[in-house]
Amino acid sequence: MRLTVESFDGHDINDSNVSAYIPLEGGNFNNLPSVDPIEIPRINNFPDYGGKILLSKNFMIQVDIKPGADYSTYFELLKGYFDTAVRDKKKLVVKDSDTTKEWYVMCTCVANPERSTGSIKLLMYANDPTLLGNTASTVSWSVTATGQTKVVTPVGNVKARPVFTITPTSAKTGGYAYKKFLNLKNVHTNAFSNYPYDLTDGGLDHAAMVKVAAVHVAINDGAGITDVATTIPYDGEAGTFPTAGIAWIDGATKEQISYTGKSGGNLTGVTRGINGTTAAAHANDVIIYQSNVQADGDDLRIYMDGKEVSRWSDNWNNAATKIWINIDLKPKATTTLKTAIAASGSITSIDLVVNTTTYLFLRAIGASGMVQIGTEIFTYTTLSLTTSQLTGTITRAAKQTSMGAHAVGDAVTFIEHDVWMMYGNAAADAPVQDETKKPIIDLATSTNNSWVYALFGDDANLRTGRWNRQIVSSVGKQSAVYTDNHNALVDPATEMGMSIKAYQSSGRWVGETGYLRWTLFHPAGITHVSSDGESYRNSVSWPLFASLKKGPNASLYLNQWTLTTPASISTWTAWTKNAEALGATYNYIGFVFWGSVGAVANAEADMEVGNVTLTIDSTKRPTISASAEADNYWLDLKLTNSTSGEYLTLALMMGLNRVLTIDCARKVIYYDDNTNMVSGLQLSSVRQTWLDLAPGNNTLKFDDTGTNAVTVAISWEDRNN
Repeated sequence: MRLTVESFDGHDINDSNVSAYIPLEGGNFNNLPSVDPIEIPRINNFPDYGGKILLSKNFMIQVDIKPGADYSTYFELLKGYFDTAVRDKKKLVVKDSDTTKEWYVMCTCVANPERSTGSIKLLMYANDPTLLGNTASTVSWSVTATGQTKVVTPVGNVKARPVFTITPTSAKTGGYAYKKFLNLKNVHTNAFSNYPYDLTDGGLDHAAMVKVAAVHVAINDGAGITDVATTIPYDGEAGTFPTAGIAWIDGATKEQISYTGKSGGNLTGVTRGINGTTAAAHANDVIIYQSNVQADGDDLRIYMDGKEVSRWSDNWNNAATKIWINIDLKPKATTTLKTAIAASGSITSIDLVVNTTTYLFLRAIGASGMVQIGTEIFTYTTLSLTTSQLTGTITRAAKQTSMGAHAVGDAVTFIEHDVWMMYGNAAADAPVQDETKKPIIDLATSTNNSWVYALFGDDANLRTGRWNRQIVSSVGKQSAVYTDNHNALVDPATEMGMSIKAYQSSGRWVGETGYLRWTLFHPAGITHVSSDGESYRNSVSWPLFASLKKGPNASLYLNQWTLTTPASISTWTAWTKNAEALGATYNYIGFVFWGSVGAVANAEADMEVGNVTLTIDSTKRPTISASAEADNYWLDLKLTNSTSGEYLTLALMMGLNRVLTIDCARKVIYYDDNTNMVSGLQLSSVRQTWLDLAPGNNTLKFDDTGTNAVTVAISWEDRNN
């Protein structure tokens, strides 16, 4: 490779009056960098190999310039171009005289121009010795079916790192057809950690999604249809009944079906009795409704920040179906707008008032993310603590919102998570999820404002919303907590039990003093507690406190009520405390059993709690709102470089004519509203790079079942050492 210098930082260096080149003896420009191996020590064994450290401190580029005109004038000009005081790296463009291809490297001048006989010498430093093609190569690829291929051909001697932009232009067959954005916000100064939350905030009309009332046909067969019919004649179409999908037959026996075609007055390719329903015979004129979701809920998915999360419901195909997940939320972050924003048009920044609140707001939120002003959501890619601005690329009307006018002083609220509900996939199986972390509260009867407990904890301490059991003290080591009725043990706990028992020492009975409790912290706070259970004693002794206590913090507890001594000895006595008003909002509550039993043979006292209902402070718990249902393009992509055998997979929701960028050079994936989508990525092997292109021909393969029309642009910079 014979290299001439074309420009530096946009300044032409080589023209008719000047000859600028890199001499073959001018450093190690075309050499691979030196490396230091990393060793990992191992006991009684040779060290293991842990990787390499690339060394670039000796990577210097010598540039020789021979002016053909006024030497002194040009020397002074070069001192301005190659200023050693400039901190940033600049672009040095070179040309290979053998191929005329231009390359560039980012470098900085480390020695002032030096006069030499008939020439001027410069010394440059570059931390990366790789030359990059000065003009990026771009190839367009029109994908019309899954499994199609495209050949791309980088030049150079080092693997290129491509950028893919993917734009679906026509709806695909199958996949998750619908989506809703879920706007989840913390309105409280407390954080919420691993917190059970109903994303529907009181109930989703899942039944109306199973049976879309406005779109339907009727069975058109005088004899009706049998329970095994795979072609169903129809008439009386209302709305536009889909050409394929799932449907609900609203006969005496309710049945969900899937079908693959609709033509000539028939639904064809019908699969009967799906998603927990039973195939049945149906009479003429029975209505068949469009279904947007599986009746058993198997296709309903929740994606948070581009990654599927576990969700739970015990009430599918109902008018008030709840969808529970576990969430983590930072404390609320809100400030105010400094500069008004018009009702339409693009903006380059969101200007915030300059004060301590804004400073803390900017420190608390992500370097890129989402904020809401009024009903409009904005995304941003950078922020500035110095100027109190959200900057970079600002996208308006994000997440299915609309543009609006925003005045000075309007609230600017941080939205931490990108949460979506997705459904409408006839082929989806039940999700694989972590049931060990299912909320411990009763999901059917609980709400975001009321937590209902019949279970209280698990031995592994993984289930969310659980109570914490504790033996604070036990003089004779005989006090105990238990989890099932009347001193039995079970996992998960069906009772919050506490027992204080006398014990024997040196052949005589000794009284026991114990302090036992079951406690709960709730970040939003609790205002009322309903509870019931049983108490027991088999002697005259009864501990001082068998109580519900409340507290503003973990160390200070105030008494709410105390059980009276059970009236009868050796009899379990039921107790109930309904809707006990705590008088304020308390974050900590606990059932406490504290005191002594006498030195009587087998003396015992027990308190157990069997059911609890907590009223949550509704002004302090997280809020949520759902967007309208929107069409979804489910990208379930496997992109393979067949030449190397490496591939990446990506599963995420999109929209038609929206753009997704997979940047293998910078290792980022983002949607056209700047949403970070990298969490959906998986690589076929453990490797540092994503999907390299080797010098020469590379055959790329696009696999996404149901694809009809997707435009893919592939760009890369050739690379050479």
